[in-house]
Amino acid sequence: MPALPPTPTGRPLVFEKTIAFQPFAVDDTPTYQDDCLPDRPAFHNPYAWDGKAPQGAAVQPSAEKVDTATQEECQKQLPEASVEAASAHDRRQLEQWRSGRLGP
Repeated sequence: MPALPPTPTGRPLVFEKTIAFQPFAVDDTPTYQDDCLPDRPAFHNPYAWDGKAPQGAAVQPSAEKVDTATQEECQKQLPEASVEAASAHDRRQLEQWRSGRLGP
């Protein structure tokens, strides 16, 4: 692909909103409820062979240890979860994705 044209200011562009081209992407306010959870380990097929390593079942990597102090500090920074906020989020999703053929 050819190089992108230069920006008018010469500085990189910074967008206020991330654009996601995925079928489940929502244009709603972000929810931060899962931000403090550790990343799940990536799946590695234990039966796949790269052709170089000796054949045999691969060992799955273990999940990283989470520091409880860091976890608690992260939880303090999150906005407080409420039933009203979850209800408003669900209502906005329903209004956005409601089908006119299914009724009111």
